[in-house]
Amino acid sequence: MVTVQVRSTDPITAWRIRDVLACHPLLAGPRVDIQISADHDEVVLRGWVADARLIPMAGRLARTSAGRRSVHLELQHQARCRGTATASPPYAAGAR
Repeated sequence: MVTVQVRSTDPITAWRIRDVLACHPLLAGPRVDIQISADHDEVVLRGWVADARLIPMAGRLARTSAGRRSVHLELQHQARCRGTATASPPYAAGAR
């Protein structure tokens, strides 16, 4: 899923990039979770993707839609995120 952050100061650019990414068959769906934040100088893509090969693809598509703005990718491969998402909190093992 590709979403636009509410606090984007340039929502038109953020929605344009979101539409481009969401139209791609590999980037639209449950295999990605990308949040787009845009201001008048830069665009930031944050989140995770299920396949590492999708990171450069998302960057390329975002750069073509961002115009003169710089694009920063803060995307991770899902395998790296999986450990933090499934980790138990310290109190779960009776450490209260």
